[in-house]
Amino acid sequence: MNANDMYFEDFRFGNKKLSDFGGIIYNEDGWIISNGLTSAKTTTKLTNRDGELYLGTSYNPRTITIPIFLQEDIDIDEFYAWLLDGEQELEFEDSERKIKAILDNQLDIRSYYDGDYKGLSTLNFIAYDPYWRATKDTYTTINSPSSSGEVNIKTKSNVLTYPIIKLTPTLANRIRFKINDIVVSLNITSDNVNKEIIIDCENEEIYDLRFNTEYNLFNIYSSNDYYEFPTLNPFVINKFTFLEGSVSKIVIQHNNRWI
Repeated sequence: MNANDMYFEDFRFGNKKLSDFGGIIYNEDGWIISNGLTSAKTTTKLTNRDGELYLGTSYNPRTITIPIFLQEDIDIDEFYAWLLDGEQELEFEDSERKIKAILDNQLDIRSYYDGDYKGLSTLNFIAYDPYWRATKDTYTTINSPSSSGEVNIKTKSNVLTYPIIKLTPTLANRIRFKINDIVVSLNITSDNVNKEIIIDCENEEIYDLRFNTEYNLFNIYSSNDYYEFPTLNPFVINKFTFLEGSVSKIVIQHNNRWI
């Protein structure tokens, strides 16, 4: 998915599509969406040499501009209610990627009559989380893991990703595994046995579900730097190694994303 211009005819926002209202994505040059993304570089000045030291890049919210053409009469109240219903998932047809966005402008529809009322407008969306996500994510599953070898993991992302790791302990002992350079240790108690533990590396959470409620398990977790979480690198083979413990299955959701 190109970060500048993409070509589609339809999009889904929440539970409805533009085509549900007889609309298409349109401008005079064809089907087009403009994706705006800016970044901020963090640096620090050096005392003993010229220039600055680069520390990293952070991305600002993404803007998405969609010109639309409404080809038939519509229920304008329903159309407005659809677009103005807060932050929802935005997905272009067959793109296999989605992003959470909210309409960032007032609706201004230029209409004319041609047997039916038709209209032109431009929708400006803003995505405060600038990353596109997979509509159907990819997974690595390790059944009855042992310390006999490595498992290769390759994501579809073009940036670093933070996986979601699910595992079910079968005994009250220590579990240790390694993803790339990060060694994770879980001190399993009898209270954790046969319950699926979820490690959300992006949100830095570890929990199981009890009565449909997340039960915090941060006290059983540690890693190289005490509370560091594993990541998966793009375009390379990431290495998973099971080091110690008794687990029935480990499922690693790659949590693919694109900038």
